[in-house]
Amino acid sequence: MWLDARVERVRDTASGMVRQKALLVAYGVHETGRREVIGLEVGEVESEAEWRSFLRSLVARGLTGVQLVISDAHPGLKNAIGQVLGAQWQRCTVHFVRDMLGHVPRQAQPMVRGALKQIFACPDRTSAGETLRAVVDQLGSPAEKVARLLEDAEEELLAYMRFPREHWPKVRSTDEKVKGGDGPGYRDFGRWIWSRRVAGGAEIGFCGVGAAVDGQESAVSSARGPSPASAARHRRRVGALSGR
Repeated sequence: MWLDARVERVRDTASGMVRQKALLVAYGVHETGRREVIGLEVGEVESEAEWRSFLRSLVARGLTGVQLVISDAHPGLKNAIGQVLGAQWQRCTVHFVRDMLGHVPRQAQPMVRGALKQIFACPDRTSAGETLRAVVDQLGSPAEKVARLLEDAEEELLAYMRFPREHWPKVRSTDEKVKGGDGPGYRDFGRWIWSRRVAGGAEIGFCGVGAAVDGQESAVSSARGPSPASAARHRRRVGALSGR
């Protein structure tokens, strides 16, 4: 299961004010291999409490048997995963590399990026661990902090290697460019549907995030709103997705 969040502008329908809130998203893999959105919720902020509530709502709806959760290293999210799901955690490798590049000068970034990529190019867990330790030694002098963080993150970065190799590109990151494959991705929501309030009388104030959840359209509308013709087309799509 992949978990991700982004901050979006949200219009409160009670006050009419537009504020920034966190859009929490969860999607998993259907038994046919197709990725499906299984949860979409608007939270006040991206916090441990919001993630815990969101994950508990998924469990209440019947989510079981999660073997691996892929996400970034947000502390609250990581804690919520452990408390609610108890599943193995895979730290998004793309987020990790980006974070590490932020700890070194610009001129050193190509060297650090290249060293880290060696680890994820390894054919198995054993060689990846050996390469990781070699990279730690390599970066010890020019990028001491990166070397320390990399050494501490070995298990969470290489958890995906305990699964079949053909799945590795998809289960090591939340980044769509890395995962590839079919099914809805994080950037594809806007192509699905407009309409409907998603939670607590709030509406998302940007163009069309949406997904079919529990047979219903969970979506958001533009702050300016779609044209009548566009809205009609999306209502027809919503009806088709929800079986109406």
